Amino acid sequence: LLKAGSVESFISEPANSYTAKYLVEYLNRKKSQASPIISHLKQDLADKSLSIRGAREHNLKNIDINIPLDKIVALIGVSGSGKSSIAKDIIYSEGQRRYLDCLSPYARQFIKELKKPDIDGIQNLKPTICVYQHTFQPGHLSTVGTMSEAYNFLRLLYSKTADQYCPDHPKEKISALSAEAIRDAVLELSDSQTRILAPIVKLKKGSHRQIFERAVRSEINEVRVDGLFVRPSDFHYDLEKNKVHSIDYVIARFNKDRIDKDMLLDATRQALALGGGTLIVHTKNSEEVLSAERTCPRCNRGFFKPDPEDLSFHSKRGACSRCHGSGLDKKGAPCPSCKGARLNTLGRHLRLADKNIYEASLLGPQDLRDFLQTLSFDSRTSKIAQSIMKELLSKLDILSKMGLDYLNLNRDCQTLSGGELQRLRLAAAMGSPLSGVLYIFDEPSAGLHPIDNLKVLEEIRELKNSGNSVIIIEHDAQSILSSEYVIEVGPGGGTEGGHIVFEGSVEAFKKDLNSISSRAMRESAALPPSRIQSEAPLLSIQNASKNNLKNINLELPLASLVVVAGVSGAGKSSLVHGVISKAIVPGKNKSLDTWEMNGTKLKSSINIDRVLLIDQKPIGLNSRSTPASYLGIWDHMRNVFASTLEAKTRGLSASYFSYNTGKGRCPDCKGLGLQKLEMSFLPDASIICDSCNGQRFTDDALLVKFKDLSVSDVLNLTLEEARALFSHHRKIHHALHNACELGLGYLTLGQSSATLSGGESQRMKLVAELSGSQRGHTLYLLDEPTTGLHKSDVARLIKTLRSLVDHNNSVIIIEHEEDIIRSADHVLELGPGAGDEGGRVIFSGSPKLLQKAKTPWGSLLKSRS
Repeated sequence: LLKAGSVESFISEPANSYTAKYLVEYLNRKKSQASPIISHLKQDLADKSLSIRGAREHNLKNIDINIPLDKIVALIGVSGSGKSSIAKDIIYSEGQRRYLDCLSPYARQFIKELKKPDIDGIQNLKPTICVYQHTFQPGHLSTVGTMSEAYNFLRLLYSKTADQYCPDHPKEKISALSAEAIRDAVLELSDSQTRILAPIVKLKKGSHRQIFERAVRSEINEVRVDGLFVRPSDFHYDLEKNKVHSIDYVIARFNKDRIDKDMLLDATRQALALGGGTLIVHTKNSEEVLSAERTCPRCNRGFFKPDPEDLSFHSKRGACSRCHGSGLDKKGAPCPSCKGARLNTLGRHLRLADKNIYEASLLGPQDLRDFLQTLSFDSRTSKIAQSIMKELLSKLDILSKMGLDYLNLNRDCQTLSGGELQRLRLAAAMGSPLSGVLYIFDEPSAGLHPIDNLKVLEEIRELKNSGNSVIIIEHDAQSILSSEYVIEVGPGGGTEGGHIVFEGSVEAFKKDLNSISSRAMRESAALPPSRIQSEAPLLSIQNASKNNLKNINLELPLASLVVVAGVSGAGKSSLVHGVISKAIVPGKNKSLDTWEMNGTKLKSSINIDRVLLIDQKPIGLNSRSTPASYLGIWDHMRNVFASTLEAKTRGLSASYFSYNTGKGRCPDCKGLGLQKLEMSFLPDASIICDSCNGQRFTDDALLVKFKDLSVSDVLNLTLEEARALFSHHRKIHHALHNACELGLGYLTLGQSSATLSGGESQRMKLVAELSGSQRGHTLYLLDEPTTGLHKSDVARLIKTLRSLVDHNNSVIIIEHEEDIIRSADHVLELGPGAGDEGGRVIFSGSPKLLQKAKTPWGSLLKSRS
């Protein structure tokens, strides 16, 4: 590297650089001339904003936007106003498209071009990273370590630097063996049909054509491919590249009684050289691995060089063959084969300071950091370890800063609360030391207690201070006021949105009189008052002990609106999901008022006919599900189209208009309107179907119209627009009215369920319940239904929840939203901290009494009242 730096410093000392010399000469020639190109470039460098011109994506009204770079910008507005259209569908989408344009022509030939956003232009776009508010649930093998990516680097560290021990003799550390000793071992293992194999590829994906070409050039006459012995010259085709393969070169074939020892030594040395210090002895009845570097001194068993995949319980190669990586048997007890370690014998016998990787992953982030810093490496491994440790410690640091020290790396992600999962996702995104990047965070405060949100905001500030730009899509007042610049989109949702209502500093935003968001934060909403019942029916819980719950005893009023509050990780989800939801299962026992589960006893003073858990899991069975299909109104809408004169003339039934199975759907995209583009180096992208141009249906189906709208046009309507269109169809209108009342009017009928946030999915389930018939006393359990909901819509949600209580039902909600807590009939706060420091009842009573309590929420409510 000759020179690096700013233009001024680059040309200040041109002696060693031909480029610098040329620039100096060029600038001297142009000194007296006015150059519009140079002035334009200077203007671009001076311009510190991302400029978007003529944005018309979705509901945006041909707007121009300037977003300051190197700042934290809050993108706000009511639900459906167009925030995500700007941040995700324009900025992130265009960043993704430009990245693909930078790939080589060879790589681009395999990728369809991504759709360009509907804009006139965009300038000063940085590389973009978008952290979505995910609605997917973690897989059954996901752990804190894998989700945060800390376990990936821990696997790398162990595979490259750990000491290896023999599984048959756990106290014996493997060591090197001479070629002569290996030759003698080969002779002992040999029979009349012995082959010496050099392992070249072990369980790796790819076509591996070059491996066979190399064998032919090296005059190797036989290879073993996935267990079959063949001639390398027979392979005139590639192996299936998406499957794992193993390939070995056959170096020698001999009869034990007729082999010369010197010739065998030469073959042994050749096999070791080609096999990276390892060879395989294959006989009629057995097969053994011998290694020059990795051999048990007691039994002479050889081992392959460890690979990070040997330590992955997601991989067939690394996972325990009995429990397949779960660490548990069918009854939920530790697997007897791996003792809960999830890994096969090789992975369990790699140790650093007498700890294998499973034992290391049982530590929390800070404890693991302390353990890693006690390790010492020899001169050979220290350079390897240095770069791995840097990344690993960075991942552990961000987990600690997010307040997740109480979670060990082996903790199953399916047992985590929504707030813990949210912080884990954010930690994974923030854990890499990048700069010059534009980060987009979709509601990072979702699921977080205000105290935990402060930790996230501090890390976002660190990102900005490291030379990055940050855009946060938010409804949370604390997050908005912590930003440096505010852009509000609105004024309403759907067709009533798409305009820039406000843009400016936070101070100016707080004083703005036209901003709905500013007004909602300044003025207290008219919330329904709490109702105090002197003799309310009770749900009594004794000895609740799930996860971190400390055998707690408590009573909750029924036929009431109850909020379970507390910091993230305090035990709220463990109580509501793990105890109440699991224990009160209709049909499991005949009782409607008494239940028992694992030593926990529940008793109700009134009969509970059913329990309905309305969680944040995506609606529908798969991504083909839409609001129209989930609410059960799409069948009625198809009947409307089938009843038109055009459809009757053509003999088209309602089933013809199904985008899932109907004959009228597009045969290429199968009625989705989009085709999925799978990319191994980026998140999967979707492109509009070329055949139907995104309309889902064939031309014949689109000819049928209802009130001048085709079946595709109707699917593109918002729920608010559809409510007006189908005002005379009672069943359709009733469901749409309930959805609009819960602030979901901006969603479209045909929107994929995969695009809905956790809060939107939860409110959609609530709409489906409200649209059905009442069936006895129901206990409703909700988990943060305000996620993704603008503050101005919270009162409408409370009104809906109140109506459930008014119909003689009970509602228990996990919430961090202040207005919900103030409107509750009863508040149960768990804590005081997270993990082992939580799991206790620290307050139980009315919101009014909570303001006087010395608890985290009590202090917050008192300071804000």
